[in-house]
Amino acid sequence: MMNIVIIGHTVGVRFCIEAMRESPHRITAIFTHERSLHTNDLRIFEKRKEQFGEYAYDVFNVPSDFGIPVVEYKDLASEADRMAIHSFNPDLIVTVGCRDILKKEFIESFQYVINLHPFYLPYFRGAGIDSWMLLQGYAGTQQQATCHFINPKIDAGNIICTEPYFIPLDATPLDIFKVRISKLGLLLVRAIKLLEEGTQGTGQDNLQSRYYPRLFTPRDGKIDITSWSGSEIVRFVQAFSYPYDGAFFHYEGKTIHVLKASFTEQEGIHPFSYGVIFSKTEKELSVYCRRGVLTLSQIEFEDSSMNPSKIKLGKFLK
Repeated sequence: MMNIVIIGHTVGVRFCIEAMRESPHRITAIFTHERSLHTNDLRIFEKRKEQFGEYAYDVFNVPSDFGIPVVEYKDLASEADRMAIHSFNPDLIVTVGCRDILKKEFIESFQYVINLHPFYLPYFRGAGIDSWMLLQGYAGTQQQATCHFINPKIDAGNIICTEPYFIPLDATPLDIFKVRISKLGLLLVRAIKLLEEGTQGTGQDNLQSRYYPRLFTPRDGKIDITSWSGSEIVRFVQAFSYPYDGAFFHYEGKTIHVLKASFTEQEGIHPFSYGVIFSKTEKELSVYCRRGVLTLSQIEFEDSSMNPSKIKLGKFLK
């Protein structure tokens, strides 16, 4: 029987706990980053609670839901936090959405340290992968969650096992999150069985590695109406859609977030007209863009005093 400590957050922790209920192995503790650093996640959960449904999970509910202690850590590179984890006598450390890069000293102080990475390695290393997969055109494809040993290089350890899932063509980042996070419990069960059998895993082909940085919508979500084609804008909107605040334009000095868009090709659109709002309804705006017409059908205003009735025809989105 193994004692297991999970380090991380999100509903993936809950799926792992539920998957291990019938197992002889025991999850002895959950370690997570400080409560104050959960604020943004909890804000998104609250704002998008209708879309998240049961997937909006606060890891601090684990003690009441499952009787497992949750411990906040400050710095996993510190001896104090490492010793706190050792106090639960773990045979296995499992990271699920851990925000820290584990150092060599930490890794070598435990028997097994593995990561449940819900994307296909080595092709999707890093963070913000749900959005990056949509930006890079992977909607409508089969992908894989990957369990791997952790080493000091990011997402580069030997692969223990994988679990497939499918990304729908019209998926938002939240849709991908739900599909891939639900695979982590099964992935953990399979990985433990292979560890018991003595697996050393399979090395990754680093020549195939692709590393992606974490995206931040207020910084990265600006739509380039003058340079991008309509189809490129639609893909960009999809990548910054739910659960995030949405890709955005500026209108008369105010920010308009877009969570859904469609594109219709039209010949002869002059570049000077890119961004012109030429039609609107109560729910949609239509603007000219490169190679055609962009229809914006799910719009949110950063300024609470704004509403669709205040959008004027003939103005520019920039």
